[in-house]
Amino acid sequence: GAGPGQAVTGCETCHGKPKKLVEHAGFSFSHESYLKIGVSCSQCHVQVVTGDAGVAKERCAACHIGREDRIKDVQFLHDNHISRHKVDCQECHGPIRHGKVQLVEPLEVRCESCHIRQHSLRKLMYIGTGGRLIPDLPSRMFAAQVSCTGCHIRVTEKGAVLSHEARTTAQREACVTCHSPGYDKMYDDWKAVMAKLLQAYAGFLAEAEKQAVGKPAPRQHATALKDAREAYLFVKDGRGEHNVEYAVKLVQAGAARVDAMLRALDPKAKPIPRDDLIGQKDASCFPLCHQRLPFKAHVTLDGKKLPHQLHADSGVGCGTCHSVSKHKALAVDRRACQACHPPAS
Repeated sequence: GAGPGQAVTGCETCHGKPKKLVEHAGFSFSHESYLKIGVSCSQCHVQVVTGDAGVAKERCAACHIGREDRIKDVQFLHDNHISRHKVDCQECHGPIRHGKVQLVEPLEVRCESCHIRQHSLRKLMYIGTGGRLIPDLPSRMFAAQVSCTGCHIRVTEKGAVLSHEARTTAQREACVTCHSPGYDKMYDDWKAVMAKLLQAYAGFLAEAEKQAVGKPAPRQHATALKDAREAYLFVKDGRGEHNVEYAVKLVQAGAARVDAMLRALDPKAKPIPRDDLIGQKDASCFPLCHQRLPFKAHVTLDGKKLPHQLHADSGVGCGTCHSVSKHKALAVDRRACQACHPPAS
């Protein structure tokens, strides 16, 4: 049978398999790729049916007096009302509505109805808000309306029986529930890169504070250091792997604020050495995602075939050709290529 809020006949009986790309929260989404690996419609589309067609006792009183005692005699009621008197179903039964689809809510309330003060920084990190230094940037998983339980699938502690508490952890196996094999390794990459990022950023901040000691520090300089430290704590306690793109950009913004502060204190000061993840806008593309995704050896630009792999092997950064602010967008045209490849004379 169908679960609560689901159609009895199933979705594909009437709707078939959607083939068009869907735009959602700025991302292109293909139903076909998810249906191929067995993701059911109900994992994302909930409450496609509202109402249970229940029969309230008060409905009997609209036509009868004192007949409510037979309301559970289903056979008698149907024989008498439908077969003999041709009464419409809706005269007794409540409505059932179908049509307007409600998507599964991100960060469903059930976790927070009891644990109001827990995981607040992780929730903000996942939503991509709360960082003072950069605009809001929701995780791609959040934008796709994946709730906490989409990744946190393993119960590690049953918790107190009376309060129904349990602790769950994210598992890499959850990735391949919705994505193709190989995406689970990306989860391991995120954890490793976030650990490296935090270690590098902590060293960067320590050196910045050391250089600032003994120098006159106007209020805005103290604020710059404070904001940079807060960015570190947010990524650390909010677990940057919940929103890796936001975490990296937040750390980069914190480092930029500190750089500006140190230049103001001493225009001759040399920049603090830093890890590429902090210093290069496009340094996170490959280690966070694209080393696990199919990499095209050749791409086409303005109808011309270009050796993608050769550029990568030569150390050309992703941001040289691709936009670092808008995912998948190109930031180069044929004229820009001529900066490295002058046209033959």
